[in-house]
Amino acid sequence: MRDFEDAVQANAAKQNNIGIVVTRNISDFENSDLLIFTPAGFLNWLNEQ
Repeated sequence: MRDFEDAVQANAAKQNNIGIVVTRNISDFENSDLLIFTPAGFLNWLNEQ
């Protein structure tokens, strides 16, 4: 990851068994194995569940 803060967030999510990150900077998480959503995308995904 290019951005240190994003890498910290992704690592913290993994360490706490959280598989989703909601962000406005999806491109910063391109190489992550987490599910990455924009706020609107997350709400759409949540409504489909």
